[in-house]
Amino acid sequence: MSGAGPQPARGAVRLLTVFAAAAVFAAAWGALNPPAPPGPDADLYDDLAVARHLLRGDGFLSDTVYPLSLAFPFARDVPQPLVHRQPAWPLLLTVPVAAARDDPEEAVEGARLLALLLLSLAATAGLAAASRCGLGEAALPWLLLLLASPLLAMTTGWAQVEAPAGLALSLLWWRLRESPPGDAASWRRGAVDGALAACVALVRLDLCWVPWLWLVGRRRLIGRAGVACAVAWTLTLVPWGARNLALTGNPAFTLQAYAEHLKETPAWPGYSIYQSLSPEPFWQTLARDPALIATKTLAGLNWFAARLGRWLPWPLWLAALLLILPRRVRRYGPTGAPAANDAAPLRLLVLTSALLIVQYSALSHTLRYLTVLLPALGLEVWLGLAAWLKERRPSWPTGARALVLALWMAVVQLVAPAYVQGWEDARRDAVRAQADVARAVALARTLPPGPLFADSSAVLWRAGRAGVWLPSDPAVEAQVRARVPRLAAAPTVRLRDAP
Repeated sequence: MSGAGPQPARGAVRLLTVFAAAAVFAAAWGALNPPAPPGPDADLYDDLAVARHLLRGDGFLSDTVYPLSLAFPFARDVPQPLVHRQPAWPLLLTVPVAAARDDPEEAVEGARLLALLLLSLAATAGLAAASRCGLGEAALPWLLLLLASPLLAMTTGWAQVEAPAGLALSLLWWRLRESPPGDAASWRRGAVDGALAACVALVRLDLCWVPWLWLVGRRRLIGRAGVACAVAWTLTLVPWGARNLALTGNPAFTLQAYAEHLKETPAWPGYSIYQSLSPEPFWQTLARDPALIATKTLAGLNWFAARLGRWLPWPLWLAALLLILPRRVRRYGPTGAPAANDAAPLRLLVLTSALLIVQYSALSHTLRYLTVLLPALGLEVWLGLAAWLKERRPSWPTGARALVLALWMAVVQLVAPAYVQGWEDARRDAVRAQADVARAVALARTLPPGPLFADSSAVLWRAGRAGVWLPSDPAVEAQVRARVPRLAAAPTVRLRDAP
């Protein structure tokens, strides 16, 4: 009896510490990143509308319809069965939408707070991971990296899907990192790994292969844990896969598979492919015009290479390169756990980053897609640097080493800040667009019930309407009206035309 009392007390202290760390990080992030309205075409409005339908008992329906999706017979309706998003983020967004009680502005702010909560949880989990490795001094510079990242400011401030995807990947990575490679003793451990891997796919399907690369790299797909992992992954994905199979005939259907590789090409500049009625799967395009895919991929590799410093500052990329070079290491951390300064985990994360860049070079030249790896990769770099410093200054107290590493991070931010001009421009444009959005919303609310054509998903969300993204080609608009009877006489609401 005497030994049972301290255990709950220690658990309560740890829990309070977690909450305190998350609160401090959230407060610091909020002070550095004042609220900014999402742009008129932000993906968030699509996800919020799906959440609203879920709360009404309608199922997974989308109020924002891309013309491209109307080429498929099973999607020719407005609102439309969800075919261009995964289900996990809209499910999470039911919380702020329910709390907002039909106030669209409050729901947007609630989504932002939810995204900040997810980032704060990732920060807290990273602190715990660094502590378990015996290198808690790496935590402070890593937190400074997160606070200084403009890409995290964008994905969190606009509640983009990278917020939950980054948390799921980070939690899975730290779980895999902290147990010996090939550890196959636990059914429960394998089941949790599999469920987390499935959650990544339910947030962003294009990331579904990343957990499997890590599971293979850490040799976790063996023994009982490997079986449990595969079973948990399958069971978690079955409901959504069965829904897609019944609706589309493809358990992994996503509209992006018919458009992303064509986006931003000479034939389809910008996002015009989504405003068309001409879907084409990747493999068909590759067989028909391999030069187009090759040209876009090479251009994408150059594009990402020129912007890597906006994702992770260049001095940290240099540090990562030096850390993954073969070298003699000393081991720190708990017995049986991988060495904190072992280069194998960092090599695996760098390989993942390289493969993601290749993937998105062929699909979408968008830097924020890489943000999902920033928490895990950033902490891995700082763990390596902390281990290096500990080898050379073992007599220094932990606080002194933490201060030195934090000063290094401050110098890195001053010398090579991860500044993204596009994010700053987008914030300013979003603020300027608010007056036009308000006028267009007022106009939309005066129109008779039924679907609209609109050039802004923000207008559809705030007016509580469903509609089709207005095609830029009048001929395509005429085809859409003829293809979907409910759109034959649908009115049009444009931001610039609003009175």
